[in-house]
Parts: sequence; structure tokens; C-alpha cells
Amino acid sequence: MGLNSANAVRKFIPLSMRALGLVLLFSLLACGSETEVLSGLNSQQSMEAVVYLSKGGVTASRLKTSSGRKELYQVRVSQQDEARAFVILHEYGLPKRSEDSIDEFTRAQGFAPNSSQMENLRLDHALGLRIEQLLTNLPGVVGVKVLVRANLHTASFTNRRGKAAGKDQAGASVVIRYVSNANA
Repeated sequence: MGLNSANAVRKFIPLSMRALGLVLLFSLLACGSETEVLSGLNSQQSMEAVVYLSKGGVTASRLKTSSGRKELYQVRVSQQDEARAFVILHEYGLPKRSEDSIDEFTRAQGFAPNSSQMENLRLDHALGLRIEQLLTNLPGVVGVKVLVRANLHTASFTNRRGKAAGKDQAGASVVIRYVSNANA
């Protein structure tokens, strides 16, 4: 009975349909072989990761994991490309940390007004963030960290002699990480 029923199925299902069924089965199995390489990203971070992975020859997809006020995404690649994806992500310093906007950083917190010294520190930090954003857009740059002291009223440190150290000097410290052979 088993052999006859198999022959009956072969007669009713043409070879091309059976081949199509096998192709669909294997493609469904291949879809399940993706692995997550990044998660908890905002929209921009996930798009950057997918773009750089694609540039490096790795096919990547992004998947929304949460909705609402704070949308989060994950980036997935095939299991065979996982190691290569991690190398590319590390090379480009991805994911880049989420940047606070100047409005978010300078907004007053709570009910009590901020002291002028705290406001000056916030403005220095906001200026540093803006410079970081500008430098990050340069070709080959994969990471930037900037510390700024432009508001001179924030200096309260003293040197060994008890005098104010650098109270009249504005300054900045800039660290830039780049890839020398970037084709941007």
C-alpha cells in the first residue's frame, strides 16, 4: 500500500511542482539561520549598521523589537556571516552611541531652577556633542570624543600654589578614531 500511494502522488504532482516545493522548503530553513548581532538600537544606529555591513559584503536586515515612544531595533545577519559582521562592526566602531541633542541636554531637570554653574557645564557638554557630530561626518572617521571648556566661569580648580588653574583659558580635548583606507 505504501509503495502504491507514493507512485500515485508522483503521478498527480508533476516534477516541476515537487522541485518548487523543495526550493521553498530550503528557503524557509535558510530564513531561520539568521542570528542577531546587535540589539537595543535606535533607528539611525540600526540603519548605519546595515549600511556598513552591506558595504563590507554582508547581507543584513533590521527588525523592530519595540514600538511607541522609544522604538528599538535589532540587526540580523546569516550565521555564516556572523564573524565577518562582528569584524566590520568593530572596524567602524558600531554601534555609535546615541547622541543627545542640544535641546535635550540643556533643558532644565525637575522643578527647581539649575544653578548657573550647572547651566555652563551643560552648555560646554552640548558644544562638545555638536563638534562630535560634525567631525563624525568626515570621510573615514568612525569615532569622536570631544570635551570642551568654553564657559570660563566653570573653572574652580587650583594648582599647587593655591591659585586658580586656567581660570582664563578656554580649551578642548579631541580624540578622533578613523579608518585610513575608508572609501566614503
